[in-house]
Amino acid sequence: MCLPKKEQKQITSIDYKFIRYFCLNIYQKMNTLTLRKKLHNYIEAVEQDKLEAIYTIFKNDIEADSLLTLAQKKELDLRLDEYMNKKGKNYSWNEAIAVIKPDLV
Repeated sequence: MCLPKKEQKQITSIDYKFIRYFCLNIYQKMNTLTLRKKLHNYIEAVEQDKLEAIYTIFKNDIEADSLLTLAQKKELDLRLDEYMNKKGKNYSWNEAIAVIKPDLV
């Protein structure tokens, strides 16, 4: 309980429920924050193989939070692969602006 014993006797049942809920909520938030910090510190220092294992466990959750659909990701991966292998048409920043600018006016 968050309150000293002498103050606990003076509270009503409803107050007790609220205080209990409040204390549990604070404990859970502190516990979650502590867990996040511990995991963050661990991930920062862990070896590559363990990092890959952790990622594999959470991969679906991580990818579900993405702004891109799976099809969009595949298209970007394909374009990146073409770029890295010097295939396809690649544009410099100035060339891209020249292509896009007429559509903006």
